[in-house]
Amino acid sequence: MLKTINLCKDKVCTDYKVKNTGGNNFEGYIDITNLKNGTYTMTIDGKNAITYIPEQFRLWRGRIGDKMLTFKYDLRKQISITISDFEYEYDIVIDPGHGGDDIGAFNDVIDEKTLNLVQSEYEKARYEEHGLNVLLLRDDYSYGKVLGNDNIPDISRKGLAVGYYGSVAKVSYSNHHNSNEIKTLSGWEILVPAKATTKELSLVKNIASAWEKSYEVPEDHVRVYTRNFIDGEMFDKSNRQMYYFNDYYAVIRIPHDCFKTNNFIFEGSYLSNEEDFAYYYNDDNWKNFSEQKIKAVVEYLGKEYIKP
Repeated sequence: MLKTINLCKDKVCTDYKVKNTGGNNFEGYIDITNLKNGTYTMTIDGKNAITYIPEQFRLWRGRIGDKMLTFKYDLRKQISITISDFEYEYDIVIDPGHGGDDIGAFNDVIDEKTLNLVQSEYEKARYEEHGLNVLLLRDDYSYGKVLGNDNIPDISRKGLAVGYYGSVAKVSYSNHHNSNEIKTLSGWEILVPAKATTKELSLVKNIASAWEKSYEVPEDHVRVYTRNFIDGEMFDKSNRQMYYFNDYYAVIRIPHDCFKTNNFIFEGSYLSNEEDFAYYYNDDNWKNFSEQKIKAVVEYLGKEYIKP
């Protein structure tokens, strides 16, 4: 059955035909390109307000062209949309993975929570030397910036923060380090969104190419991949193929689903592999790989790379 969704501002409404698929569910498209900035209420057939189910993982905001759409869900469970001119607030948003009670992977030398923070603070300082504006989502050993009610898992609350701040950043990524019961697994990995396009993966491709040439890895496996939320199956993304399932990792899935933004996860090495970790960590070799990442990001943003 066809219905009409009305977006109304100052008693002036724009109508859109959509299909009612049952109950409070609708399918269709709303074209905002000719709408002026401001807040719009939403009704169906000029009568009933469009309401929502009270859960956390809904669309919060996202960029469309040169506009930012921000969705508000009030206490009456009604939806309104605010349209504004899009502006970047940050050049780069970095999420140092884990934090608080969640230490991540660990070995006899260091835990992942600490290593992620050390690496992220180093990269932030180096980006700032290039005149770039950087937001670090965690600058201590707590969980850092999180969003949403405290009755949902911290990793999901972190995913919401990554999406919220990442939606107004030119580049957004999370720093992690790996671990596995298979002690021979080694080397770097980059986890990317299933739906990431060739253009969106151009930065990742440049970083992967640099790491591939310089990293001494005795064992080989897929390095750039995505994972299916349903069963955790891995799919190679080095060929830039697009997949249409939901992403496995919250800090990739939630930013895309709730904020229309991409976030990448960089895994520097395997803490569970003594040889791999020693190569990566001793003599601060990790800084060399951070520098290759920094160089790629700086040049991606149109700046000239400055050696440390």
